[in-house]
Amino acid sequence: MSFGVMSVAVVVTVVLVMRYETERQMIRIVHRELQQVSEQAADRITKWMYERSVDVQYLAGELGRVRAMEKRQAALNELKNIYTSSVVWVGAVDTDCKVTQSTDNLFVGEHMPMGECYPSMLTPKMSHARPDPRVQRDRTEKNDPMTFITITHPIRDYESNDVMGYASMKIRTQYLDQLVNAVPIRVAEGHPTEAFVLSKNSNVILFGRDCYGVKLSPDFMTAIENTRADVFVPWPDGDRFITGAAPTRTFRNIPNLNWVVATRAVRGDALGLVGDLMTRLLIWGAGLSLFALAMGLYIARVLGHPLRMLTRAAK
Repeated sequence: MSFGVMSVAVVVTVVLVMRYETERQMIRIVHRELQQVSEQAADRITKWMYERSVDVQYLAGELGRVRAMEKRQAALNELKNIYTSSVVWVGAVDTDCKVTQSTDNLFVGEHMPMGECYPSMLTPKMSHARPDPRVQRDRTEKNDPMTFITITHPIRDYESNDVMGYASMKIRTQYLDQLVNAVPIRVAEGHPTEAFVLSKNSNVILFGRDCYGVKLSPDFMTAIENTRADVFVPWPDGDRFITGAAPTRTFRNIPNLNWVVATRAVRGDALGLVGDLMTRLLIWGAGLSLFALAMGLYIARVLGHPLRMLTRAAK
């Protein structure tokens, strides 16, 4: 009897230790995968934004050389038509930040929003992601939560090199969201990960799962940048996520966007396979323990039979 009880105790202990160690290793593996995906997404979005800033810089050079309004308009339309899925607007702005020409004649005569154009700006600038009701009002779907990032570059006169205005481009953050999620991973069948882009300057979610503008605490931003495999970052909607994060970096002549790409997976989804495996091991272990108990009782009965016969004979 004691042999069977000891067998059950040993098997259960081994299974519990295996479950703990397997969960710990699985969390490390998932965290490493999320970290790598975040790094790739951060590099991908940085390079893509750099390429668009080069496009705006080239456009500014064209507008600085060309004086005919028709040719300037053609340059604006050509650039927008190249990126129909990502760029919603391209325009030319004077030194007072007033739109003089644009694709589809949007915003002509209006001033650029604060933060997208500065009269003293001499280098390329990228705005924060923000909604623009002027674009929303021209859309059929009025409730579409569309936000934009604006790239602006000074237009310099070809001869005098004086700043004569600005070339500007509005980029859909929804396209950037698709770019970030271009390489999704699944930690379990039917459970994809979620990627978000966070701003280090304003501590808000710029885009990802329609969560634009969600305010994050400074402690959260600190935790997201210093996350380890054994730490679960406390997201606003719960702390049940394994998170991998990577910051954007300076790329060539584009300044650092100061963004953080964070990819998360639900802890239960990531460990679901481990739980199923451990449950099977526990069931098999319990079965083997009961079998060992039964075998121990049977062997004890067989070995004790001669002794019982001798005891009866002695009586």
